[in-house]
Amino acid sequence: MLKQSLYRSILLGPLFVLGSLSLPVSAQGQEADSAALSALTKSVTEQVVVPSYKTLSEESSALSEMTAGACRDNDLNAEEYSDVFQGFRKTMQAWQTVQHFRFGPISEDNRHHRMQFWPDKKNLTARHLSKLIRETAERPVTSAELAQKSIAVQGLSAYERMLTDERKNFCQLAPVIAENIEVIAFQTLSEWQNPRGFSRIFTAPTEQDLAYRSSRETARELHSSLVALLQFVDDIKLKSVMGKTQKKARLKRAESWRSEQSLLNMKSNLEAALALYEAGSPSMQSFLRDEETAESIDRIAVTALKNSIALLEELGPSYQAALETEENYQKLQLVRENLLNARDAVETDLLNIMGLGIGFNALDGD
Repeated sequence: MLKQSLYRSILLGPLFVLGSLSLPVSAQGQEADSAALSALTKSVTEQVVVPSYKTLSEESSALSEMTAGACRDNDLNAEEYSDVFQGFRKTMQAWQTVQHFRFGPISEDNRHHRMQFWPDKKNLTARHLSKLIRETAERPVTSAELAQKSIAVQGLSAYERMLTDERKNFCQLAPVIAENIEVIAFQTLSEWQNPRGFSRIFTAPTEQDLAYRSSRETARELHSSLVALLQFVDDIKLKSVMGKTQKKARLKRAESWRSEQSLLNMKSNLEAALALYEAGSPSMQSFLRDEETAESIDRIAVTALKNSIALLEELGPSYQAALETEENYQKLQLVRENLLNARDAVETDLLNIMGLGIGFNALDGD
């Protein structure tokens, strides 16, 4: 018998009522069949992971081409600025759908941090970007050279600053930053798509492989990514910004606050979480639905995620607007409460029902 889970009694959001559930979960002490875990990993890779990286690569390529075109005459008019801003927004939202994956090709060559250096607690992006602007005033830097510079100036965070704080210098560095983002996204996708590369190791691991030796390990990696996503959104994107009260909120700790898409980022994160949970044949969700006593856990997880998404949709893309009124601040609190419910549902109970044992995620120890 698995542990008995007692979930919080909370108001899940608009149109929902107070309720509490005490959920005894039984797994009969049996591990999930390895064939089912193998099918889960393979189908989630094909239906979620690779398509998401493909979208990121496509949006990154479009942003690079758009930025180069807008800066062809080394100037940026209002229409061009609007176009590259929207291109950046699309690329950032594509990144949010894979931001929680800290394994595989994105973990090689420091690609994850090069794609987005955030959180940036020491303001390194601003400092290193200012230095690079001074250094390249006379001689432009190439994409290959940029890839050897500080990771803080290579990706989306640096591009956002060029769009906002350094707009007057946009065409000096933005085209090469966008090209670097495109290269990172393309390399990551290519390695996932290589049938004899990481994709083979992840979807069909053997005891001879160093990274993963069984489908149980790859399934645990996907589960850990889901848990890490929920933890990251709650701890870093919500809790650290909101503070204990509305008056103590710190907007400048938020991701993408300059481009006013912080809450849109979180919405994309949670849509990605729901997709990761529901996708596949079998899916992580199906493990709960197939366990008679765990159906209520599935309902809590899905309801909490969908309600969080609805609340963020209602609040709009900007964190600043959401922090201006007590009413909106309370809605953000409801998002946090929903995320805690969703995390409770999937972190331990789902792990045990899938027969994966004790798990760790990329944020453990941070």
